[in-house]
Amino acid sequence: MKSTLFLLFTFFSMPLFADCIYNDTNYEEGTIINGYICTSDGTWKYHSD
Repeated sequence: MKSTLFLLFTFFSMPLFADCIYNDTNYEEGTIINGYICTSDGTWKYHSD
């Protein structure tokens, strides 16, 4: 029982990181590459600036 609770708290207490992947490289939220921006949900959206 203790090990189950430990696993639950470990996985559910970890902060969520919404990194985007481009060419097998992780990029932080807000990074702009080739006209696309890494968004908070981990996807690339077209960014016209």
